[in-house]
Amino acid sequence: MDHLTHEEKKQYIYQNIDTIKNHSLFIKILETNEIKYTKNTNGIFLNLNSLEDDIINDFYNIIFYKNDNKIECDYLDKEMNEHFEKIDQINKDKIEKNKIEKIENTIINNDKYLLKNFNKRDQKIISLSKKRF
Repeated sequence: MDHLTHEEKKQYIYQNIDTIKNHSLFIKILETNEIKYTKNTNGIFLNLNSLEDDIINDFYNIIFYKNDNKIECDYLDKEMNEHFEKIDQINKDKIEKNKIEKIENTIINNDKYLLKNFNKRDQKIISLSKKRF
């Protein structure tokens, strides 16, 4: 299996992808790695030439193992799904943390514009300018 070149692995993927009934694992890999693909009624499409070596290896291993029955497909699906669920949770946690940090930064940044933070002269100018509008 490891003796194949990168190009041979891509060719193997191309020739054997139709033997896999459920492509959800491939889609999860693409989405987790933020790889763009096209989806329509005929299926999903992507340029194998644009994929990193590790993604090609993942795709190849999934197809190779499932086609050659070297490992239990259900076990692979379960293990991979658990792995991607963990990655999804980590990503959700990061997004939530970023949202909280943005809110906190906004609050901190807005505090510096409070009237009380200006000197007396500037406070008076700001107060007068508010009256004009």
